[in-house]
Amino acid sequence: MEYMLTRLEWLVGPNKIQTLRDTSIALFGVGGVGGGALEALVRAGVGRIVIIDGDSIAPSNLNRQMITTHNTIGERKVEVAKARALSINPDVVIETHDIMYTEENYPGFIQSLNVDYVIDAIDMVTAKLNIIEVLARVMRRELKKRGIKKQLVLFSTEKPTKPQFRGDATSPGTCSFVPPVAGFILAAHVLRTILEVPEQ
Repeated sequence: MEYMLTRLEWLVGPNKIQTLRDTSIALFGVGGVGGGALEALVRAGVGRIVIIDGDSIAPSNLNRQMITTHNTIGERKVEVAKARALSINPDVVIETHDIMYTEENYPGFIQSLNVDYVIDAIDMVTAKLNIIEVLARVMRRELKKRGIKKQLVLFSTEKPTKPQFRGDATSPGTCSFVPPVAGFILAAHVLRTILEVPEQ
């Protein structure tokens, strides 16, 4: 009998499906990049996802953020993301934190989440540095144990297109496909790691 993960199970087997169900992932940011990552994680059957985002949905989010619709403008992103995730997979456990994370404001927060993986999909540099700094302490020790001398990050070598019309000098221009694709790539790396599928 077919079920949500039948086609994935054909690829990886029932044991790996259970591994995904037993995995917890923290997702910092559920906008353009994070929304794509969330979509992939939920549809892959990850058992528990902790969403951290302290923003609400604005009209300018509609062009690139998978969780947004005209009906959700003004709503809190974590709540909209949770509802979307549960509408796809009612068995996923979604924990939400409606906060703009910084280590100064939330000391010990990351450690308290009790997750297996952390995906950083935020665009606030201070918070990004806080996440790296907090995780680096643990990561250095664990990476050394495993003999890993490098850490993967997602980046693009493309030259950015300079916006021609810009009302807010602090916000970058963007299009519908780039942020979600980045989110899918991040999720794919984490899922491959969980499933022990080598990168091509």
